Amino acid sequence: MAGSSRFWLLQLRSHAIRGEALNVGILAERDGEYIVRAGSHVEKTRAITAAIEPDEIRAELHELPKLLASCASDLVTSCVRDNSFLYADCKGVIQPGDAKLFDHYLDDLVHRYVNPEPAPPKAIRKRNSRLRKELREALRAEKILAKPTEGLDSHRVLYRHALSEGVIADFVLQNGAMHVVETVDATSDVISVHRSITEIALSALTFEHARMRFCNSPVKPRLVYNVSSAIEKAVEPSLAAARNQGAELVNWASFDERNKFLTTLTSLAEPSGKSQDQGALFNSSLLPRIKLN
Repeated sequence: MAGSSRFWLLQLRSHAIRGEALNVGILAERDGEYIVRAGSHVEKTRAITAAIEPDEIRAELHELPKLLASCASDLVTSCVRDNSFLYADCKGVIQPGDAKLFDHYLDDLVHRYVNPEPAPPKAIRKRNSRLRKELREALRAEKILAKPTEGLDSHRVLYRHALSEGVIADFVLQNGAMHVVETVDATSDVISVHRSITEIALSALTFEHARMRFCNSPVKPRLVYNVSSAIEKAVEPSLAAARNQGAELVNWASFDERNKFLTTLTSLAEPSGKSQDQGALFNSSLLPRIKLN
């Protein structure tokens, strides 16, 4: 086949009684020349044998093209077995079409067959904080914190509501608009400026995910923060950036701001144990109370 190249998977195998093997590289033949690409983590072979050092395996992979220089392509498997402690398993044929793409194809084969699978992305989570706990208890005291079994349609404040894979909002309330509340607590001596700025950035990211998740409803983001005087100036630009992106800032250390925030949420949420008809005498709007935002 014109422009095609056969390739083999190179393996290190343990004693036959164990039946263990690890992929360490790719061998390819192009125009009678043999080319080897080693994997990026040859040291993983320590998992099945201590008899051969990873450096010895790297040296063997480097020397293999020379050992096979006079070997016919249909005899590669036996030539590798006879001249090396590695094994070659023919996997197929590649046909790059353009010779310039050959190296790219080899790198792709190493990625697919040899290199360890990448770890799945970890969920972005903020650490537990005293501020989040205090806010949760305040909402529970006002009887507007939703139970774990309740959803957005309860029109109470949901705690740790998942917006998308790995992105969880601290608090969410549906009441005509979607009220998304994030908290940043930087009052502890062990919390660095960098960590505080990172958490503010994560909050801004959460607000953006909320806008995408609730695209059919207006989103009203609020960032509740409590920052020690030692790092207040350092995080001020990050807080200003969050405000510039549309978030309402609430300083938890301010008695007035804290009370105004809690009063607002309490007026928007439906208290538990209270029917929606109650309060109608005090509401002149034609809309149900839970639709006012």
